[in-house]
Amino acid sequence: MPLSTSPGATVQSPRLALLTGLALVASPTVSAQVSETEDKADEARPWESLLARGQSILDRAPDNLELSVGGGLRFEDNLVVDSLDVSSPESDFAAVGTLDLTYEDTVGSSTDLRTGYVFEQRRYFEERDFDLQLHYGFVDLSRELSGITAGILVDATYARLGGESLLTKQKVSGYVADLVTPELYARGGLALETTDLKSAEGRDNNGRRLDASAFYFLDGIRQYLTFKTRFEQSRADDSVFDYSARRISIGYVERVTLGNDRPVRVRADWRYEERRYDETDPSLNARRRDDRMRWRLRLDTPVNDSVSLGMKLEHRDYESNNAALDFNDNRVELMVEVTLL
Repeated sequence: MPLSTSPGATVQSPRLALLTGLALVASPTVSAQVSETEDKADEARPWESLLARGQSILDRAPDNLELSVGGGLRFEDNLVVDSLDVSSPESDFAAVGTLDLTYEDTVGSSTDLRTGYVFEQRRYFEERDFDLQLHYGFVDLSRELSGITAGILVDATYARLGGESLLTKQKVSGYVADLVTPELYARGGLALETTDLKSAEGRDNNGRRLDASAFYFLDGIRQYLTFKTRFEQSRADDSVFDYSARRISIGYVERVTLGNDRPVRVRADWRYEERRYDETDPSLNARRRDDRMRWRLRLDTPVNDSVSLGMKLEHRDYESNNAALDFNDNRVELMVEVTLL
C-alpha cells in the first residue's frame, strides 16, 4: 500500500524551484537561450515551457484539492499473492510509483465530502509475473448527528497482476465516530463488500465485517496509541473458500525531533489474525486454519515543504496447514513523496 498523505506560486516557490532544478539536471542547456516569442521559447526550452504550463495548472487548482506523487524501491524476500494463495520462495526488488489525489468540500450546510483516487505500480526486476498495479477510489460523506459523526464510505479497487486483471472489489460501509474525551477518539463501522477474482474459479465472494478502532492521545497528535479490531465473514462461490476471521492490531505513533531539528514520525504496529475455514478442503483432507502475524515499522520525515522521505520495514509470520500460506517473509520499502498541491 502507498505513503500516507495528510488531510499563487511565483518563480521563487519551493515547488517550482524543485521542478525547475530537476529540469536543469535533465537538460543542461535548457537556460542557455532567451527566446523573443512564446513559440520560440517552447521550441528552445521545452522542459521549462512544460513545467511553466504545469505550474500554471497547479496554481489554478482549488485549495481543497491535494495531489502527491511518489517513487521508490521495494524489496521482498518471498513474493506472495494473498488473494490467490500463491507464494514463491523467490526474492526480488521492485520499482514503485504512486499517485494520491484527494478532494474535500462541504455539501449543503453540514455534510462533509471527501473523495479521492490512489494509484500504485510495482515493477519487479526479475519476477515480472508479480508486477502489481492498483487503482483505488472512494467517496466519503459524513455529518454531525447529536454530537457524533456519522458517515457512509463507498470505495472500489481494481488490481492487475503480471499485466492481467487480478480482481475488482466494491465496498460500502457505514460508520460512527466520536471524540469521547480529549484523550480518546473511537470509531466503529459495518461494511459489505463484493470481490470478483478474474482468474480464480470459485473464489468470487461476498463479505461482511465489523470494525472498531480507538486512538488514545498521550500528548495530542505528537504521541498516541492505536487499537483496532475486526470480525469478518467471507462467502465464496465455492464453499471450500468460506471463512470467518478475527483480527486485532495495536500500534504506537510518536513525532520526534532528531539532530538539526529534523522532525520524524515513527509508527510501529503489531497485527494478529485468526482465520478459520468452514468446509473441509479436499486437497488438505481438513479444514484450513491460518494464524497470521505482522510486525511493521514506518518512518517518514519532510525534506522541505513539498518533499518527504519514507521507510517501511515489515515482517510477517504466517502459519497455516496450507503449505502455500505457511511462511515467513520480510519487506523493505524506501520512498520519496512530492506534494504538488
